[in-house]
Amino acid sequence: MANIDQMIEKKEKKAASLRKQIETASGQLKNLLMEIKVLKYEKIEQLANAEETDPETLIRSYQQNLKFKSRGLSDDDIDELADGDEYMRTLLQEDDNEKKIY
Repeated sequence: MANIDQMIEKKEKKAASLRKQIETASGQLKNLLMEIKVLKYEKIEQLANAEETDPETLIRSYQQNLKFKSRGLSDDDIDELADGDEYMRTLLQEDDNEKKIY
């Protein structure tokens, strides 16, 4: 029975140690994620200054780009949308479909 008590105590110490490590790592992760956000914002500011563009415009463009990617669009798809080629093809196809008689 004493042997089991020793095993329980040893495992409880290990669990406490792991909890402490997790808390420390969680705090470090939170700080690291905040630093990443700050660096991304600084990058956007630098781009805005280099291109003489309003930072809010760049932020909106970045957020829109993220939305497109989250919906499964590739960079090429986004470029096509920006160029307007895909949009024009869609309009032409819709126009052709409306002209068809069913």
